[in-house]
Amino acid sequence: MNKKQKQKEGHYFYLSDKTNTLIDSHLAQTSAKSRSEFVCDAIEHYCCELDSENHRNVITIETSRVVRDNIRNLENHLAHILFKIAGEQATINLILADRLLDMNDPEIGAYHNAGYDLVRSQNGFVSFENAIENARELSEKNDD
Repeated sequence: MNKKQKQKEGHYFYLSDKTNTLIDSHLAQTSAKSRSEFVCDAIEHYCCELDSENHRNVITIETSRVVRDNIRNLENHLAHILFKIAGEQATINLILADRLLDMNDPEIGAYHNAGYDLVRSQNGFVSFENAIENARELSEKNDD
């Protein structure tokens, strides 16, 4: 016998007008088909809350374990991503360093400073197009 097939018995409770008004005003927001079903669901939820108070330590420990494991996985994932980004950046730096051997230190310093300025002005995201535009502007300044 499932829940709907179970025999129902009549039980009578006295409810205040305030409680009746609350039931009527919230009935449409639930999946309950009747006031009785609403009251049964409400009592089950309230009993569950009371039981969780009794078992709060068990629930808290399990929740903290799950959160801790998720954070640990996220840390590992972020560390892997940061390692890959650092490897890509090192590759780009090596290629650029090889091409910049003909530049003097003030020119290299100007590019370095311009790079940080660009990152700040773009809130950490620099598109290829913005980098090219900025390099052209810096090159024009150096030519003057």
